[in-house]
Amino acid sequence: MNKFNEDKNLKRQDSNEMNLDMKEAVVSFTTAKLAKEKGFNIRTVTNLRKPTQSLLQKWLREEHNIHVSAFPVFSNRFFPTIRKFYKDKEYDTFLGSPYPPKYSKNTYEEALECGLQEALKLIEYDK
Repeated sequence: MNKFNEDKNLKRQDSNEMNLDMKEAVVSFTTAKLAKEKGFNIRTVTNLRKPTQSLLQKWLREEHNIHVSAFPVFSNRFFPTIRKFYKDKEYDTFLGSPYPPKYSKNTYEEALECGLQEALKLIEYDK
């Protein structure tokens, strides 16, 4: 095999490995159960019947005007943010303390999961 083909194969292997790491995060069982209790009933394509974090994030935003995200504070720590936008006001309200230690997480996905759970707890739902 010549040098060109070796480089080409290495690039293909790197690309395949990167794609494997780029899967969407599915919420935990606890989060999925809480979401269902709060009225989330969108059919999902996962075999586990749990939504992805991004789908639940979108549902919270579109159905309840609750915006959830995560942001880095230190080089290796992430915190969730939860904001509620009111239609009759021009500003948003931050829900919760900005840096509570119990919400400090190692990854963006862990912080987002934490934020999704806390946001779901804010919804009052009557069945």
